[in-house]
Amino acid sequence: MDRQRMPSSRDVPSYRPWDRRFPFWEAINKIEKGDGGKLFPLLSNFVKMILTLPHSSAATERLFSAINLNKTKTRNRLETDTLTGILNAKNILSNQNKSCYNFNIDTEMLNKHNNQMYK
Repeated sequence: MDRQRMPSSRDVPSYRPWDRRFPFWEAINKIEKGDGGKLFPLLSNFVKMILTLPHSSAATERLFSAINLNKTKTRNRLETDTLTGILNAKNILSNQNKSCYNFNIDTEMLNKHNNQMYK
């Protein structure tokens, strides 16, 4: 009869709070029993699923807020593609700390603006 080996401290990687948690749980998932089977397969998969959940819905709420600021009563016929373009343009300007007044337009960008972009 095969004796199952209990994991020792050398099987578990050192964990520091600033490390990412997935490599830790992947290492836990790789610990094997004496018969070659995984020791904690369900636990590590469960933890991976839990750690991928968003901790809040703030990003979604910000997106809906931005949509509501742009799609108003007077702009209620905006197509989804148009609204997406407006939000992307605002996001790019915001990330570059620029506004529409100080945004540099290069020749490559100008060349892309032709009648082909509307087809």
